Amino acid sequence: MMEKNLVEWMLRDHIPFSQVESRSFRKFIASIRHDAVSFIPRSGDTVRSWILARFNQVRNEIKEHLAMVGSNIHISCDMWSSPNNYALLGVVAHWTDPDHRQRTSLIGMPCVSGAHTGVNIASVVADVLQLYNIGQRLGYMMLDNATNNDTAVKAVHDELAEREIEPLTIMTTGERRLRCFGHILNLVVKALLFGKDIDALEISSAEFAIWRKIGAVGKLHNIVRWIRASPQRRERFVQLQLEALQAEEAFMVRQNNDTRWNSTYAMIESALCLQHAIDKFTVAAINESLGTAPRGERLEPDQLAPEDWKELEDLAKLLEPFKWLTMEMQGIHEQKQLIQVTLAATR
Repeated sequence: MMEKNLVEWMLRDHIPFSQVESRSFRKFIASIRHDAVSFIPRSGDTVRSWILARFNQVRNEIKEHLAMVGSNIHISCDMWSSPNNYALLGVVAHWTDPDHRQRTSLIGMPCVSGAHTGVNIASVVADVLQLYNIGQRLGYMMLDNATNNDTAVKAVHDELAEREIEPLTIMTTGERRLRCFGHILNLVVKALLFGKDIDALEISSAEFAIWRKIGAVGKLHNIVRWIRASPQRRERFVQLQLEALQAEEAFMVRQNNDTRWNSTYAMIESALCLQHAIDKFTVAAINESLGTAPRGERLEPDQLAPEDWKELEDLAKLLEPFKWLTMEMQGIHEQKQLIQVTLAATR
């Protein structure tokens, strides 16, 4: 039990494995119960071995469970770049258990080497399917709308055929290929917010003028970026709330990004709560920078008028149902522990 709890604590709270080597930590444990420290491993390598053992145990449990499944096993996949610069492919299985309950489980998070082509993606997917002995029961595959994923679905079929693994359910590539609703929703709302020229916006996101063209959201983006551009500006924004506006607590307005539309929704939500602080800060910044800031980075063109704030309020109301739907479509997080174990094993 101690081993399990120690591993879970370190994974969930992102504790370095070397923590067990700390004299202060061991002294703290001994202060609770003197003999308890003898159960704490002396090396972070021991913790890592415990984690890998737990990972293999959970993986074998999932393999045994999948072996008893009578339904097709459907797969969803998505690429992700980890903070330590691994290109990881999350592979999630979906099936119906013998009690007719819908189940889902992360079954792999392999690294994808080289270019993210459909063939490369298919190779690692096939490895995961073969590892769990579920290639023959492959059903639908859900991926986002990237064109390389169209190739990947066909390449998975070809890769399994080369390994002499034939799916029991005959499907065409078009039938097997499902598209991620969350990704579609993201594209739809980004088009609603930014119009058709989304790619140009992403490429030139550092340019104030580009964002300014899309209206109140773009102007807000520029103001937030200006506030967050230096520690001094951030500090002044916080102090303004505490001193000039007599706020009990101060908050930093959130910045959006080009990847997810809901980051823009979060920015609008936080800005509406901080409207008075943003207006006051903008006026002060304009007065201080007159004649000194480069023309392209002056805040005068981005100052939010009452009609801009009304537009932001309307956008927040419009986007709220999309945010709710996105959260509903994110799925069940029952496999969080396995994800953490997988990530820890790649350190």
